[in-house]
Amino acid sequence: MIVERNNIGLQINRAAGDNAHALKSPLAVAKIAIRRIRSQTPSSTLTINAALDAAEESIERMSDVIEAAQILDEETAALIAAPRCRLSVTAAVVDVLHQQHPLLAAKRLEVTHELRGEVPVYAGEGMLEMLVWDLLRNAVAAAPDESILSIFVERDDHWAVLRVEDEGPWIAADALEFTFEREYVRNGESRTRTPENAVRRRYFIAKRNTDLLGGYLTIVNRVAGGLSVVVRLPLG
Repeated sequence: MIVERNNIGLQINRAAGDNAHALKSPLAVAKIAIRRIRSQTPSSTLTINAALDAAEESIERMSDVIEAAQILDEETAALIAAPRCRLSVTAAVVDVLHQQHPLLAAKRLEVTHELRGEVPVYAGEGMLEMLVWDLLRNAVAAAPDESILSIFVERDDHWAVLRVEDEGPWIAADALEFTFEREYVRNGESRTRTPENAVRRRYFIAKRNTDLLGGYLTIVNRVAGGLSVVVRLPLG
């Protein structure tokens, strides 16, 4: 099993580099082509120069996306290959709350929690903490100032359950099923500026890390407003 995890990690790491190279090369060619066209275009030709500016900006954004995807894949590979040990979800929540205290205080959030004893899982060093960090950071980012953030840790049969609830915005009902996609755009909406896309990009990573730990993550709109995010991991 350990050898298999290591092999999977190596394959993901190698694929991340290959994919990034395959995408960056055409972008580099496009950038060179734009520079040559610009060098032969009079500065007074406003329409053409504006189009070239837009093309360059789009290439830079695409380069940033490729770089971020490569980093995410490399981190995923490292997490998969990391040795697993018995860790406490409760302790991870307490540690992350302590780390995020300055942000909680800055937004004047009231944190309520029910941490029902030690709830152990098997995870790689740093992997569990990263997952808890993502969930709490996402909730804090979405929560309005002076609102309530609720955290629950408990056992449910053979599962360790972590639930985080905030009072931030809902996700539209017709978009909930696409929450874990990197981007989803409803007809007529901006691809980059919808609040729901921002939420999806944050929870995409949390979902991926949950899957790596053999668990599953669900998100629902709370009746009172905000989101309820639940992670279930196999008990250790």
